[in-house]
Amino acid sequence: MEWYRRAADQDDPRGQWSVAQLYDYALGVPLNYLLAMEWYQKAAAKGYAPSLCAIGDLYANGQGVEQDYTTALKWYSKAAEQDHAEAEFEIGEMYRLGQGVLVDEASALTWFGCAMEHGDVDGWGDFTRAFIYIFGVGVEKDTTVAFECMLKAAKKGHLNAQVVVGGWYHSGTEVPQDYGKAMKWVINPATQGLSSAQQVVGTMFYHGQGVPKDKAQAFQWFLTAAKQEYQASMTDVGLMYCNGTGVGQDYEQGRFWLTKAATKGRAHAQRELGFLYFEGLGGPADHPTAFEWFLKAAEQNHPAAQADVGNMYHYGRGVDQDLEKAVEWLLKAAKQGRPNAQQEIGAMYYLGDGVPQNRSQGFQWCLQAAEQGYPLAQSDVGAMYSLGNGTFQNCIKAVEWFRKAAEQGHAQAQFELGNAYISFKGVARDYGRAVELFKLAAAQGHEQAQAVLDYLASDD
Repeated sequence: MEWYRRAADQDDPRGQWSVAQLYDYALGVPLNYLLAMEWYQKAAAKGYAPSLCAIGDLYANGQGVEQDYTTALKWYSKAAEQDHAEAEFEIGEMYRLGQGVLVDEASALTWFGCAMEHGDVDGWGDFTRAFIYIFGVGVEKDTTVAFECMLKAAKKGHLNAQVVVGGWYHSGTEVPQDYGKAMKWVINPATQGLSSAQQVVGTMFYHGQGVPKDKAQAFQWFLTAAKQEYQASMTDVGLMYCNGTGVGQDYEQGRFWLTKAATKGRAHAQRELGFLYFEGLGGPADHPTAFEWFLKAAEQNHPAAQADVGNMYHYGRGVDQDLEKAVEWLLKAAKQGRPNAQQEIGAMYYLGDGVPQNRSQGFQWCLQAAEQGYPLAQSDVGAMYSLGNGTFQNCIKAVEWFRKAAEQGHAQAQFELGNAYISFKGVARDYGRAVELFKLAAAQGHEQAQAVLDYLASDD
């Protein structure tokens, strides 16, 4: 900072741009988009193209200013007048996506062509060429050619290209998965402040992918990216605080970081923040606020949040009870494979709760959840097989499902399995095992199991 500041104070535009970069990417200083903008504008006033482009980025991303694609385009255009390849690429992107302008593939291709022409040295040309093959802008999509071009850009030091190449090796997208190569490519942009690269590095340390598992180091990488307001990283930092993973458990900090990500529209953060409000973790319980956050995530097709919204409508928690809406949201989640939603909608069909009674359909939904290992559904399926409701009666299958749930500590299943051992239904009679199961259920407050134990004790 000291040397950049000395150059900046001497009215050197590159020095001013460098100081702005420090604030823009939180490199040794706290993130501050307003100060970044101030220093970018000093250099932009002298016509310094990288600063003109950077101001366009701030407006395009709504960082420190209200998002404004029209103003972003104005700044990009000023930089493009100097054949600045990055600005030319960004203008092409705006035409491709219709940001501040009408979608116009021909104009997008023209601007991408300019970027390819003027960005040979710094990698922007190869990066742009890779981009048009990824999305098929004026050419047939070709991921092989795209990777070759992206790799060329990465080798020329293009930081975003290095992130993409590393990300592809990390995920096994377009190339065979190779964690060693992934780390090789993402570590440089990560150390230079690119939050997307920092997120990948953190993920690799978290899971021990190509490096020894180190959740404390993962947390530090996520935190570094989170301080740049990278949504995935803010979410991960919040969850790690909540779970005490890689850092001391702190629900208040968890709520703080999840709120930052949630307010930026991150669905997973919205769902987890709703859970904190629902349970009163990191602050007072507030079911209406929990419902609001669940709903925001559910409207983004987040299946866990859809199940939460359905459940709250079902039982009138934080919102007026509405069985029709409960069924609507639970079905959305159930169709995406969410087991708790499958069990709940199954129970509603089985009982005729908010829907016409259909025990066969209720059984099918509960079975889907049971096959995913959801203990409540496993217990329900066992009960349906035991009674022959919604399916044919089969005491052997009933015992099989009760056992699966009982082994996961489900009290009702432990009680039912204990009954099966006593009544010789689907399993050989075993009073000793039955008593063990009744004790396990009773220890969880299961009143019927305790009553049976009391009866057996009095009978002795």
